[in-house]
Amino acid sequence: MNLCMKVYIKKPWKEILIWGFVSPSIMYMFIEIYGEQIIIKLAITYLIIAYTLAFLVWAIYFNYLILYDNRIVLKNRIYRFWSRTFMYQDIEKIMIKDDLGRYNYVYFQFVSNGKKSHKYLVSSIDHRHDLKQITEELLRKKINVEVSESVVARFFNDVN
Repeated sequence: MNLCMKVYIKKPWKEILIWGFVSPSIMYMFIEIYGEQIIIKLAITYLIIAYTLAFLVWAIYFNYLILYDNRIVLKNRIYRFWSRTFMYQDIEKIMIKDDLGRYNYVYFQFVSNGKKSHKYLVSSIDHRHDLKQITEELLRKKINVEVSESVVARFFNDVN
């Protein structure tokens, strides 16, 4: 059986935090330049370790979407082993919102059997170009999609 699919993921160089890998490299260069001063070497080593740990924690939000004919799959860009699949026939509603704190990250929440799923942040899709397409595709598949007014205002208006 050959299933059609559409992958919604933005280019790696558009990921702001992916560019953050440059920071530890620059810090390491300072270690090499000022390697004789032990306090600077220790401080920069600490910053590299702290930054790397923070990145690994934040990486759980690098999710993107794959729409198949019969299911929607959330996958993580960094932790390749992680994915979550929702079959269309089991979904009662998909909520697309951005009310998680002051940074307004967009998340998807699925309702199946009267229960709400976890809020899945999807930072690895191009919100400006993909959210409207994803919503339209899900509506074509007869999925009930609820999009918050703030998401519509920020991403669904045709702004060049």
